[in-house]
Amino acid sequence: MTTFTSFAPYDNAETMDSYIDEGKQLEFSRIENLFRAPCKNCTVPAQTIVCRYYDSLKVYIETKTFTDAEFRRYKYNPRFLSYDLYGTPELWADILYINNMVSVSSFNKSTVKVFRTSIIDALIEIKSIIENDLIDNKRSVEGGK
Repeated sequence: MTTFTSFAPYDNAETMDSYIDEGKQLEFSRIENLFRAPCKNCTVPAQTIVCRYYDSLKVYIETKTFTDAEFRRYKYNPRFLSYDLYGTPELWADILYINNMVSVSSFNKSTVKVFRTSIIDALIEIKSIIENDLIDNKRSVEGGK
């Protein structure tokens, strides 16, 4: 797993190319785990695997009550929480999602929903299944080549 000198590896990026390169080094990258929607000449993120497969993944959700010290650390900062729990800051928006929050400014509760740490394995497995399905679909469209 990638270790970070700060809570996000992108803090050291000075150019867009270095930002992209740093993101590619993550074992679990939010960018790679987004379903994308076509938009004329570009592709925009549409939803995360967690959003798309929420009904299947909700078994990985549990409630966490912060100590006073944890509350001070994580208040308005789900990236720190994501990094401390999962070793990556990349699940911060999904933490907001499962708590019905749309902004980090809402992340100020002493009790929140979080994923069990096994969520990473589940997300990697889902991603693998999706990739295999895409390969199988492409083969069938191309006539079994």
